[in-house]
Amino acid sequence: GLTILSGANTFGGTCEVKTGATLRLGHASALGSTNGATTVANTAFFDLNGQNVANEALNLGGASANTNGVLLNSSPSEASWGGPVALTDQSASVGGTSGAINISGAITGTNLNKYGTCTLNLSGSNTSLLGLTLASGTTVLSGPSAGGGILNLGGKFYSNADRKSTR
Repeated sequence: GLTILSGANTFGGTCEVKTGATLRLGHASALGSTNGATTVANTAFFDLNGQNVANEALNLGGASANTNGVLLNSSPSEASWGGPVALTDQSASVGGTSGAINISGAITGTNLNKYGTCTLNLSGSNTSLLGLTLASGTTVLSGPSAGGGILNLGGKFYSNADRKSTR
């Protein structure tokens, strides 16, 4: 089912989004303090909903049941995640059909898949990310190691905002 956290919280533990559930943020501090991590299970959904979350760790599960990704933004406003992101399965997915998703924290893991028509902006030092697959939409890499290791292009790709490659 869908759970919406609409107010600021002071909770300091780990927030878990279980398989089949959807968690939608309604406030930038809805997850509480940054002491605990947010963990999203495989086939669960975590909707940033246009919120800007700073310095919280995110453990991101794998595949999604649709082409929007496990981590998504359903709002037309940009959303951002500023903390580290650990991909807990072989492959995890990010996407959406509305506003952009900005990830400035370092991403670690095997492969990040980008789905949906939204723009994904990666600006962290992702030297421990082994692969980035761009299935659709636009991805912007800002920084020398923002893309991690192997890059598989399927959508639009921009690096340092001046070089453009499309498939």
